[in-house]
Amino acid sequence: LDLYRGPFLDSLRVADAGFQDWCAVERARLHRLAEAAAARLLEAALAGTDPSAVIAAADRLLALDPHSEEACRALIRGWSQRGEPGRAVTVFQRFRDRLSRDLGVAPEAETARLAAATRARRPPPDPLPLPPGDAPVAGPALAVLPFRNAGGDPDQQHLADGIAEDLIAALAQYR
Repeated sequence: LDLYRGPFLDSLRVADAGFQDWCAVERARLHRLAEAAAARLLEAALAGTDPSAVIAAADRLLALDPHSEEACRALIRGWSQRGEPGRAVTVFQRFRDRLSRDLGVAPEAETARLAAATRARRPPPDPLPLPPGDAPVAGPALAVLPFRNAGGDPDQQHLADGIAEDLIAALAQYR
């Protein structure tokens, strides 16, 4: 799989139609082989316990087949297992948008159910422990407001939401 660098002789142009036909057949064959190798890599990663390996393998498969439901579901599960449900939901939204734009279809029901379950399981942020005496202390506070979608494209709003969620998650690690 590491040897596959993209379409076979893609930049080579020869006027011979027979050669061009042969190249097209070889490009398709080699691409199918790379997809199959990526699918096997994902299978092996799913059999393990490392969500980072699952994410890396699913990303490789999606790079070769951007419409792979299996890879999308693996990414959703991987990011959820890593404790990043916001990223998992963003993966689904991008995948859903890609399927709609490229093929005019919606994700499979299983993928949509997994995304909905992930969205529903998103835990609320843990409250900071109260100081001794259980009395709230007035002091500095920080709020992350929603980001504005500067492009105006409603299909891209999930990017602005994802940035805000990632920022909140990063800041929540500091008292």
